Order: sequence, then structure tokens, then C-alpha cells
Amino acid sequence: MMGHGWLPLDLIQKRELWDCETLNDLEDSFGQQWSFAARKGLEASCHSGYFFAVVVIQWSDALISKTRKNSIVMQGIENQVLNASLAFTAAMAMFITVTPGVTEVLKLNGIRLCDAMISVYYGFLMFVYDEIRRWYLRKYPTGFIYRETYF
Repeated sequence: MMGHGWLPLDLIQKRELWDCETLNDLEDSFGQQWSFAARKGLEASCHSGYFFAVVVIQWSDALISKTRKNSIVMQGIENQVLNASLAFTAAMAMFITVTPGVTEVLKLNGIRLCDAMISVYYGFLMFVYDEIRRWYLRKYPTGFIYRETYF
């Protein structure tokens, strides 16, 4: 929403105005006026972005959960079922967010590549964090990180 002119603090307590079908001149944080249809289109894009972020974090979590102590680089990604499931979820996420009939039913909109890459970045950070955590687990097998994060 911020990339389209809506600052987070300006959205607080605007739900009633946002959902008002007769209000076609709601101003964003920079004075641009938004019609009801434009607001709902932006809302659908935000829903799509959130859905895509959940899918990306699930990819990252699936790769993280693959090993407990070994690095994924050392272990490798040779599990064909896992690879197929990652490809399937990618295809399903694309299908759900860009197929015209499905997007109307689920009230989703396509998302821009730069918006989608934000969730990919955070999924990558999550993956790197866990690789560093595993390195500490291997280096200090009875240390603080082991006691607090190894389950």
C-alpha cells in the first residue's frame, strides 16, 4: 500500500471510508484521489502479495526443515518429491494469482515483480539465518544456540 501512496499511519481507522461504495474521492497520504474500484483493486493486489509471501516462506521453511544439523549445501537437494512439491506450489501460486476466472472468485489481483521479490528476499534471509544457526550448532554442539534452538 505504501508503494501506492498510502502511508501506514494514515490507514488507521479508515476502514469505513475505504469500504464506502459512494465515496469516490478518498485521498491517500499524498493527496491523490482514489475511487472505490481503484481502492478495491489495490486491496486485491495486497491480498495477492500476502498470499505469495506465505507461499515463499513455506518454500523456505520446507528447505530449512529438510535437515536438522547439516547445511543444505552439504546435504544437497536431491529429494525429488520435495523438488516436485516446490515446483507445484510455484505453479499453483502463479495459477491462482493470474488466472482471470480464479482471481475474480478469490478477489485477487496480479502483483508486480518488484513487490513479489520483497517476500523472496525475506525467505532468503530466513534461509541464511537458519544456515548460520546450523553452523553454530555444528561448531558448538553444547552451546547456548543448541540449548535454545535445537528441538
